[in-house]
Amino acid sequence: MGHPISVTLHGMLFLIGTVIVLLSIFCLPSMADTLVQQNPAFAFLRTPLLFGTYVTLIPFLLALLGAWRIIRTGFSMNACKSLTHIKWHAILIAGIYVAGIIFLLLHHVLHPGKAVIGISILLICLGIAKFAVFLHRLFLQALSWKAE
Repeated sequence: MGHPISVTLHGMLFLIGTVIVLLSIFCLPSMADTLVQQNPAFAFLRTPLLFGTYVTLIPFLLALLGAWRIIRTGFSMNACKSLTHIKWHAILIAGIYVAGIIFLLLHHVLHPGKAVIGISILLICLGIAKFAVFLHRLFLQALSWKAE
Protein backbone atom coordinates (compact mmCIF):
# COMPACT_ATOMS: atom_id res chain seq x y z
CA MET A 1 0.00 0.00 0.00
CA GLY A 2 1.25 3.48 -0.85
CA HIS A 3 1.93 6.45 1.34
CA PRO A 4 -1.28 7.88 2.85
CA ILE A 5 -0.77 11.25 1.15
CA SER A 6 -0.34 9.69 -2.29
CA VAL A 7 -3.39 7.48 -1.71
CA THR A 8 -5.38 10.59 -0.76
CA LEU A 9 -4.14 12.48 -3.82
CA HIS A 10 -5.00 9.55 -6.08
CA GLY A 11 -8.46 9.43 -4.52
CA MET A 12 -8.98 13.15 -5.03
CA LEU A 13 -7.92 12.94 -8.68
CA PHE A 14 -10.28 10.03 -9.22
CA LEU A 15 -13.10 11.91 -7.50
CA ILE A 16 -12.51 15.06 -9.55
CA GLY A 17 -12.44 13.12 -12.81
CA THR A 18 -15.54 11.11 -11.94
CA VAL A 19 -17.56 14.15 -10.90
CA ILE A 20 -16.60 16.11 -14.04
CA VAL A 21 -17.45 13.19 -16.35
CA LEU A 22 -20.77 12.54 -14.62
CA LEU A 23 -21.72 16.22 -14.72
CA SER A 24 -20.78 16.37 -18.40
CA ILE A 25 -22.83 13.31 -19.27
CA PHE A 26 -25.93 13.88 -17.16
CA CYS A 27 -26.24 17.56 -16.20
CA LEU A 28 -24.79 19.47 -19.14
CA PRO A 29 -27.25 18.30 -21.84
CA SER A 30 -30.28 18.96 -19.62
CA MET A 31 -28.93 22.42 -18.73
CA ALA A 32 -28.46 23.13 -22.43
CA ASP A 33 -32.03 22.00 -23.16
CA THR A 34 -33.36 24.25 -20.41
CA LEU A 35 -31.46 27.23 -21.81
CA VAL A 36 -32.77 26.52 -25.31
CA GLN A 37 -36.34 26.41 -23.97
CA GLN A 38 -35.82 29.73 -22.18
CA ASN A 39 -34.09 31.38 -25.17
CA PRO A 40 -35.24 29.76 -28.42
CA ALA A 41 -33.43 32.42 -30.48
CA PHE A 42 -30.12 30.90 -29.36
CA ALA A 43 -31.06 27.27 -30.05
CA PHE A 44 -28.52 27.11 -32.89
CA LEU A 45 -25.71 27.47 -30.32
CA ARG A 46 -26.64 24.35 -28.33
CA THR A 47 -24.69 21.81 -30.39
CA PRO A 48 -21.51 23.85 -30.99
CA LEU A 49 -21.23 24.82 -27.34
CA LEU A 50 -21.83 21.26 -26.11
CA PHE A 51 -19.28 20.01 -28.64
CA GLY A 52 -16.72 22.57 -27.45
CA THR A 53 -17.33 21.62 -23.84
CA TYR A 54 -16.94 17.92 -24.58
CA VAL A 55 -13.76 18.58 -26.59
CA THR A 56 -12.23 20.36 -23.58
CA LEU A 57 -13.11 17.35 -21.43
CA ILE A 58 -10.57 15.16 -23.27
CA PRO A 59 -7.42 17.21 -22.52
CA PHE A 60 -8.70 17.84 -18.99
CA LEU A 61 -8.94 14.12 -18.30
CA LEU A 62 -5.56 13.51 -19.95
CA ALA A 63 -4.06 16.19 -17.68
CA LEU A 64 -5.59 14.41 -14.67
CA LEU A 65 -3.98 11.20 -15.92
CA GLY A 66 -0.64 13.04 -16.10
CA ALA A 67 -1.08 14.23 -12.52
CA TRP A 68 -1.87 10.63 -11.53
CA ARG A 69 1.41 9.50 -13.12
CA ILE A 70 3.37 12.23 -11.34
CA ILE A 71 2.02 11.12 -7.97
CA ARG A 72 2.76 7.48 -8.80
CA THR A 73 6.32 7.96 -10.08
CA GLY A 74 7.60 10.82 -7.92
CA PHE A 75 10.85 12.48 -9.03
CA SER A 76 11.64 10.76 -12.32
CA MET A 77 11.90 11.44 -16.02
CA ASN A 78 8.38 10.07 -16.40
CA ALA A 79 7.15 12.83 -14.09
CA CYS A 80 8.94 15.38 -16.28
CA LYS A 81 7.22 13.95 -19.37
CA SER A 82 3.86 14.10 -17.59
CA LEU A 83 4.45 17.74 -16.68
CA THR A 84 5.18 18.51 -20.33
CA HIS A 85 1.93 16.78 -21.31
CA ILE A 86 0.01 18.72 -18.65
CA LYS A 87 1.44 21.96 -20.01
CA TRP A 88 0.29 21.15 -23.54
CA HIS A 89 -3.14 20.01 -22.37
CA ALA A 90 -3.63 23.28 -20.48
CA ILE A 91 -2.57 25.27 -23.56
CA LEU A 92 -4.97 23.21 -25.70
CA ILE A 93 -7.87 23.92 -23.34
CA ALA A 94 -6.98 27.63 -23.39
CA GLY A 95 -6.94 27.55 -27.19
CA ILE A 96 -10.35 25.89 -27.31
CA TYR A 97 -11.74 28.58 -25.02
CA VAL A 98 -10.23 31.31 -27.20
CA ALA A 99 -11.91 29.73 -30.23
CA GLY A 100 -15.20 29.55 -28.32
CA ILE A 101 -15.00 33.19 -27.27
CA ILE A 102 -14.24 34.23 -30.85
CA PHE A 103 -17.15 32.07 -32.10
CA LEU A 104 -19.56 33.73 -29.68
CA LEU A 105 -18.21 37.19 -30.52
CA LEU A 106 -18.72 36.58 -34.23
CA HIS A 107 -22.35 35.61 -33.59
CA HIS A 108 -22.83 38.65 -31.30
CA VAL A 109 -24.04 36.48 -28.40
CA LEU A 110 -21.16 36.79 -25.93
CA HIS A 111 -22.68 37.99 -22.69
CA PRO A 112 -20.21 39.91 -20.46
CA GLY A 113 -20.73 37.46 -17.58
CA LYS A 114 -19.95 34.50 -19.81
CA ALA A 115 -16.95 36.37 -21.20
CA VAL A 116 -15.59 36.82 -17.68
CA ILE A 117 -16.03 33.10 -16.98
CA GLY A 118 -14.36 32.13 -20.28
CA ILE A 119 -11.46 34.51 -19.78
CA SER A 120 -11.03 33.29 -16.20
CA ILE A 121 -10.81 29.68 -17.37
CA LEU A 122 -8.39 30.79 -20.08
CA LEU A 123 -6.12 32.55 -17.57
CA ILE A 124 -6.30 29.62 -15.14
CA CYS A 125 -5.21 27.26 -17.93
CA LEU A 126 -2.31 29.51 -18.85
CA GLY A 127 -1.32 29.72 -15.17
CA ILE A 128 -1.38 25.92 -14.93
CA ALA A 129 0.79 25.70 -18.04
CA LYS A 130 3.29 28.16 -16.58
CA PHE A 131 3.33 26.29 -13.27
CA ALA A 132 3.90 22.99 -15.11
CA VAL A 133 6.91 24.54 -16.87
CA PHE A 134 8.24 25.74 -13.51
CA LEU A 135 7.78 22.29 -11.94
CA HIS A 136 9.37 20.64 -14.97
CA ARG A 137 12.50 22.75 -14.55
CA LEU A 138 12.48 22.08 -10.81
CA PHE A 139 12.16 18.31 -11.37
CA LEU A 140 15.01 18.35 -13.88
CA GLN A 141 17.20 20.22 -11.41
CA ALA A 142 16.30 17.77 -8.63
CA LEU A 143 17.07 14.84 -10.92
CA SER A 144 20.46 16.31 -11.80
CA TRP A 145 21.23 16.74 -8.10
CA LYS A 146 20.07 13.20 -7.44
CA ALA A 147 22.42 11.91 -10.14
CA GLU A 148 25.44 13.65 -8.56
